[in-house]
Amino acid sequence: MGFFALITLLAVLAGVLLLWRALSNLPPGEKKMFKDLEELRMEMQDWIGGRELVPLKREEMDAFSLNQVEQSFKKRSGKKGRGIFTTIYHEPVMAYSFREYSGNSGQGLLFVQTAEKSYSFVKGKNGVRIAAGNTELGTLKADDILYSAKNGKPLARLGQSANQLLPVVSEERELGSIVLPMAGNAVGKELSERAFQFVPDNLSEEERDVFLSLAALELVKQARGQ
Repeated sequence: MGFFALITLLAVLAGVLLLWRALSNLPPGEKKMFKDLEELRMEMQDWIGGRELVPLKREEMDAFSLNQVEQSFKKRSGKKGRGIFTTIYHEPVMAYSFREYSGNSGQGLLFVQTAEKSYSFVKGKNGVRIAAGNTELGTLKADDILYSAKNGKPLARLGQSANQLLPVVSEERELGSIVLPMAGNAVGKELSERAFQFVPDNLSEEERDVFLSLAALELVKQARGQ
């Protein structure tokens, strides 16, 4: 191969590489994101294996901890990760799997599974759309308010954190608080630390879904060091 032919070939290859990088950084469309969300769900069935999640009853909610098993984080064409939160007694209660797309779009996916129900999260430019099972709860926006998918009105909000607690508050009452890590300490350093405080015994199904979905989003955020 002649010198000029080699230079031309290298230039073409460089152009192809630049084009591939540009295309890989394009924000994904909604159709692709929902397809990828389904892939996260299917993959979870494989890596959970024979581990059976323990139902989140009153005792398990009280004992829900920051401890995790099967925790894994990877970075390739974006970021992917997974894990299973356990109780302070090491019972598996909540599995999660997330994907963050490459580029600067800020888009991402999170799929969460408990023994009773799954929770899906699709992060886009207008906020995080949240669904409990097959029912869309609403969209969590930058103001930390979850707006109802039914009527667009505020459904719940993340309150002001104090004393390492982040309250989840509906229009009627406080649904419980999420324990935040101490400044300068790694999440999960004290594996027996409980993740929730002040969760009422009489949450309705919708209140429970709202609390667990917002709590799951915050716990995964903490686990990723954000």
